[in-house]
Amino acid sequence: MKLLRQTIRRLMLEQISEEEMSEFRRWFKPTESKKAVREIAGMFEDSYSFRAGPAFNKFDVYEMKYIPEPDCVVRLRLYSMHGMIKFDEIETSPECEGKGYAREAIKMIQNVARKHGVKIYLRAQAFHTHKGEGRMSTADLERWYASQGFKKNGNDMEWTP
Repeated sequence: MKLLRQTIRRLMLEQISEEEMSEFRRWFKPTESKKAVREIAGMFEDSYSFRAGPAFNKFDVYEMKYIPEPDCVVRLRLYSMHGMIKFDEIETSPECEGKGYAREAIKMIQNVARKHGVKIYLRAQAFHTHKGEGRMSTADLERWYASQGFKKNGNDMEWTP
């Protein structure tokens, strides 16, 4: 068992460079990210939260709506994870697509993240397979997020203030 722990420790230390660890410490802001998420939840309508995660690692997930005009809804889901804001989901009602409302909502979230000095990360994943034709593909979504200032980092995309 001791050998296993030593081997795992060595592998972990060899895989993470000092530069990467320094970058992690720079953006690891658990208190600030939780404050930012709660502030964002207070800006939008019908905001609520629920607990998620395994038994000893629960966290609050916030769902909310941005309603810029009647019968037009942008639904958002985000939470604080790894000291950053995890942007989990955004969905626009079909009658509102292409009007820039999702872009407005993201700008509002970025402004709060900038105020608190926290990074936002997400994984662009399209729901087009079960939400109907004409929806964005995952590649289209990645390009759309890139136009919002997000940069690709492995499988995720990140925005830094």
